[in-house]
Amino acid sequence: MSGSTLDELHKGWLERPGYKAAYDALEEEFAIASALIEARPRAVEDNESCLFRTHEPK
Repeated sequence: MSGSTLDELHKGWLERPGYKAAYDALEEEFAIASALIEARPRAVEDNESCLFRTHEPK
């Protein structure tokens, strides 16, 4: 298995009934994790712009 990419390994594992069932059962958790990962950079940008607005000299 050396030299295999994660995608290649995953494709092979999906052929296993137990793996596929477990993977499919985690679909909602993967969606939540993906949404959090995607939202984090926006949250940091929003926080930084908010910080600068509240500490601008008057």
